[in-house]
This record gives sequence, C-alpha cells and structure tokens, in this order.
Amino acid sequence: MLCIGTSWYAAVFIVVNTAIGTGFLNLPYAYYKGGGIGVGLTLQCVSHHLYVVCLPVIYFSVITACLHQNLACHVHVCEI
Repeated sequence: MLCIGTSWYAAVFIVVNTAIGTGFLNLPYAYYKGGGIGVGLTLQCVSHHLYVVCLPVIYFSVITACLHQNLACHVHVCEI
C-alpha cells in the first residue's frame, strides 16, 4: 500500500511554523497597540532589571537557608 501525503511530524512542523510566523508578523502591531517602541523597551528594561536583581537575592537566600539548616543539624546544644 502506497501512502501519499504528509507525515504527522511534518504536519506538526508546518502548523507550529505557521503559528510562530504569524506571531512574529503581529509584533509591530502589538507594539503599536501597546503604546509604541518606547513603552515596550521600557517594560523590557524594567522586567530585565527586576530579574537581574531578584534572582541573586532568591539564590543566596535559598543557599543561606540550606546552610543554616545543615549547621543546625550538626550543632548539639548541651543542657545543664
């Protein structure tokens, strides 16, 4: 039996490629509706700054909590 047509993974690739391409074509309109390039760049800069500032704080607080928990397990308090 000879199957003529597109395989399922080729069809998925075509649909995903079309959806992504359509999204990229809509970016200029989305920036226009959102207030322009200045508003978009400002929003990107603020969110990037928050990410760069908050990620190390969260990282070091988790590391400190883990170290404190490890030290608390190994310290024995002597009661008199």
